[in-house]
This record gives sequence, structure tokens and C-alpha cells, in this order.
Amino acid sequence: MRSALAAGLIASAFSAVPIIKKGQDGYDDHTRMWNYLPELEGWVPLLQPGVRPDAAEFAVPTTITDVTDIVGHYKHRGLHPRVKSAGGHNYAGWGIEDGGVTISLREMREFAINSGDETVTIGPGYQWHEVYKLLEDDKTCPDVDGHPHQWIIPGGTCKSVGVAGYTLGGGHSSLSRTLGLGIDSLVSMDVVLADGTVAHCSEQSHPDLFWALKGSGGTSFGVVVRFVFRLSKIPRQMAHGKISFNTLWNKPKRSNLLQRYFDFAQTMPPTLNVYSKCNGVVLEFFYSSTEANHEDGMKHIDQFLQLFKWNDFPDMREAEKVGSFWDYEVLVNLDEFDELPASVYWQSALVTEMTSESVDELVEGFGFLYISSLGGAITNYADDATAYRFRSAAFTISAMKAIILKDNVQDAHSNWASFRSKLGSSYLGAYVNYVDPYMMTNFMTEYYGPNAERLSVVKATYDPTNFWRFPQSIPLP
Repeated sequence: MRSALAAGLIASAFSAVPIIKKGQDGYDDHTRMWNYLPELEGWVPLLQPGVRPDAAEFAVPTTITDVTDIVGHYKHRGLHPRVKSAGGHNYAGWGIEDGGVTISLREMREFAINSGDETVTIGPGYQWHEVYKLLEDDKTCPDVDGHPHQWIIPGGTCKSVGVAGYTLGGGHSSLSRTLGLGIDSLVSMDVVLADGTVAHCSEQSHPDLFWALKGSGGTSFGVVVRFVFRLSKIPRQMAHGKISFNTLWNKPKRSNLLQRYFDFAQTMPPTLNVYSKCNGVVLEFFYSSTEANHEDGMKHIDQFLQLFKWNDFPDMREAEKVGSFWDYEVLVNLDEFDELPASVYWQSALVTEMTSESVDELVEGFGFLYISSLGGAITNYADDATAYRFRSAAFTISAMKAIILKDNVQDAHSNWASFRSKLGSSYLGAYVNYVDPYMMTNFMTEYYGPNAERLSVVKATYDPTNFWRFPQSIPLP
């Protein structure tokens, strides 16, 4: 009698939460992902790329109470829901299980700036471009030394990255050398656990859970339904820009350009942030300075630009200006797309340096590259201060291959192994936000290293029945 009554109460509470099933209006909006690499047995990619996994249903909460009701409902049904936030940038598509159920957080859109204590509260339904625009439009940030400033958080670079997934994986930002990782600005998080309770975690409350959520990625411990970030200040007008080079059919040129960048980045000031993208044809470098004095900022940028003298690279194209951080994001994302038309496979390496041999091997094996400069404020924390452990890394190297046939994966593995062999002791591990779905046997070591055992202990404390699970979730001890 009691169990029947409990089931009725759960069903009654859950009935108020929108459920969207396949074929209903809005279903495709929730299946939308940046990359299609469906979860198939043995992780064999589809011969017809661009086919996404289909959830049986999406539960779409708008409040924290909705999420607790959803968890109780799915637990009563014996189901293990996946969780998908606003971005859908998990390269393996693990926010959706084919035929399973997913909690879609895109409608949880709490946003409040508290200028008094210099914090901002953000729900998991936001993408970073939305956050950046809201922060720029806010006028409560005080001037610094007579220079107008705005509030900022070191958030995602690609415009459609979601706040939740980006932050939980650590958060490499185009401002990280100045302001640290995304997780370094966290004040607290509210998390719905497997038993339906809400844990408020911070340095003072549930500090073990707070530690684990800062870099473990995904939803191994629960659903984070609220983030509170400490706000930083940056000038409303910054020196920034990009340079680009045509490197089609010219791998030696690409290697030369990248090597100059890698060498310079090891010594550049923390106020200068530079990263690089290559699509196999055009190699681009994006740069910005957080110096309030534009002349000081341009001085550092000019030192970077001097690496590529016109007589060495006469085809260099330069786009440079002084503008807001929002202007810089627009420049960065001019050619960005929200969804890829096919399945792509990313691999990543966090490294302390790049030698000429490793650069040549990288360029030989991969045309599509994304490279971030780290260091600076990121090094203010020890490797075990957060679940994210790569504080001493100088760069994140990520390489992509389009997956059309099974052989493409084998080629990617072979090329990556050759590149890894040139890195030697400079290789530290792989970045969980560039999830590698084929790295199933050693992902705990690659992502978390010495922090892996502690993460499993936290898992046993907060999710002892392994309710929250996906192919690379934190395992129980």
C-alpha cells in the first residue's frame, strides 16, 4: 500500500514536467549536437556520418524541483538517465543514449548578477555567447584606475559551448592565462544527487564533491543545476585580433609557423592570450591583451606579430582592432558552425613543450588542429587542488579527423601514436572536455592521473549505487 502511494506521488509530481518523445514537436531541438558520433557497440562509427542517437524521451525541467522530481521518477522506473546541457559539445554524444532517457537542461535559465559581492549565478541552460552578451550589457562593473571595465568569467571560446559541460571539465578559455580556468572562478554549485536531495557544495560545504566536480566532466555525481561564479574585470576596450596564413599543400610552412608560436608562448606575459586553429588550408592565430592601457597591450601583441615578418610570410593577413571582448568573440566565431555535418574524432594532449620533431609529426598526421596556450594564472593551483590536474601544461593540442569509414579511426590512432612518440616526457595526459570515446581501458589514468582514486572515493560517497553512468563516468572503487 505504501509503495503504491509513493509511486502515485512520484507520478503526480513528475506529470508537471514536460516530456518530449520522438516525433513530437521540439524533439529535434533536444537531440541537436555539435558532433555526431553515435554510441554503437564497439564504438564503430557509422558509414553514413551525421546520424545521431535517438533518446526514447527527453525530460525538460525548468526548476530545481523539476529535476528532483525527474530523478525520483526515473529511479522508480529503474532507468538511468543521461544528462544534456545547453551546448551539446560532448564529442561522443554521451548526453543522449540511443533508446534511453535524457534530462535536457536547456530550459534551466537562471541568471543573476550580484555586483555587491561580485558574483553571477547561472543555470545550466546557457551557452557562453549568451553569458558574454549579458555580462557586456551590464553596467554595474566599476572602473579600474580610470579605465572602464566590464564583468567577465573565463568561459568557452566557441559560441555554442554550454556553461555546464565546459565548466565541469575544467574550462580552457581564451582568457585563462590571465584569469585561470573556468573552474577557478567557481564559488559554489548546487547538485541534485541520485537520492533526489540537493547538495550545495563549495569550499565550506561538501568540499570533497566541490573538488570532484571541478574537472571530472560529465554527470558522474549528479546534475549540477546552479553555478555561482566569482566575477572578474577586464577592460571594456581591449587590443585583440587575428592573423591567418594559407598553408594548403605546404606542411613545412605550417610547421615553421607553429614552431615560432610554441617558442614565443613559453615566455609571453599572462596578460597576453594566444591560440591557434587550422582547418587544413588556413592556419589562424587569435590573440588578445587584457592590459587596460592599449599601448601596453599592443606592445606585447607586436612582439608576437614580429615572429611572422612580412618578408618571411608575405601572404599573412591581419585583422586587428581595439574593441570589447564581445567584438573579439564575434571575430573568433565568424566561421564557427553550431553543428558538424559529419562525425569527427578528436584526440588531445596536454604538454609542457613542443619540439620541432613533435611539431613536424603533428602537422604530418593532422590537418585540422586546435591549440590553446596555457600557463599564467592556471599555474596558481597545485595539480591536486582540483580534479583537473594539468596545471603545469603549457599547451593543449587537439587534432581532428572526419570519420567516414572505419579506416579513418585506425588512421587517426596510428597518426596520433606517432605524434605521441615524439612528445616523450612532455606529455601529461588527455583533456576530458575533448572526450575520446575509443580510450575505454585507460581513460581514468589519461584524464585524471593521480586524482583518479580520490574521484572514485567521492563517487562511492555521493552515488553508491552508480545511478549516474555513461561510458566514461567515474567508476566505483
